[in-house]
Amino acid sequence: MRALYADSHFSTLVSLSVALVLLLAWAAWFFLAQITLSTTGQIVTTTREGTIIAAFPATAQGTLRRGQQARVHFQGNRTAPSKPLSAVVAEVRQPTREDQVLVELYGREEALVRQLLQQGLHGEVEVTVAYVSPATLVMRRWTGP
Repeated sequence: MRALYADSHFSTLVSLSVALVLLLAWAAWFFLAQITLSTTGQIVTTTREGTIIAAFPATAQGTLRRGQQARVHFQGNRTAPSKPLSAVVAEVRQPTREDQVLVELYGREEALVRQLLQQGLHGEVEVTVAYVSPATLVMRRWTGP
């Protein structure tokens, strides 16, 4: 009994305190961190005004809205910029017969976009559709189909 009373339990309290701080940090991340959800489509063509027409899967129609931010990644030759170009969704059209949704995007670097697309470059468009926490993703997984 004397040994129990003589022990200060200091190392146990320090260990529990460290574990509690780590648990609280993880919980803060789990509920407060923001994860970007995006959907990807392929560039189809461009218009004379310099807007980009991209095709997305028909399943993405419910998540695509006017005003969303997008990134255009060009693929092709070496003149294509290595960093993605910024764009904004201007219009979301009705699904086509091929089960695709056509989206019109306005490129912020309009002159560069026109020049690159006139060179025949193709690429990919990534539209940011939502910001969610990890907890939201877990709840969607449990409650979804």
